[in-house]
Amino acid sequence: MFELMRFALVGVVNTLFGYAVFWVGLRWLGLAPGVANALSYAISLGLAFVLTRSFVFRRAAEAPAAAAAWRFALAFALAFGLNQAVLWLLLYGAGWPAEGAQIGAMVSYTIVFFALNKFFVFRSGSPAGHPR
Repeated sequence: MFELMRFALVGVVNTLFGYAVFWVGLRWLGLAPGVANALSYAISLGLAFVLTRSFVFRRAAEAPAAAAAWRFALAFALAFGLNQAVLWLLLYGAGWPAEGAQIGAMVSYTIVFFALNKFFVFRSGSPAGHPR
């Protein structure tokens, strides 16, 4: 339960950080919205990895970090793909308004990303990247 609470806290911190990067890119650096968004995702995904590894699942002492990094990227891609699919299904299949569909998609992303991180990326009892 504490891991889930720490995961949620990291999500909030990372979302705020990502938005700040987006805003700085947009307003201070004069980047196009799409470029600022891509930059914010690239930077905040790195922060999310570090915080998830060291704070949520407390695997910072385990080596090597690079072994978990590719798993984290894969977990993100899978969870984000599910997020997009759920968003599409709720919008066009169920006829939900965009605001509600996005909430449903975010919930699916959060649950799946947490599970993938817990059981695949940073599984307990084994160093990241090594089978049990």
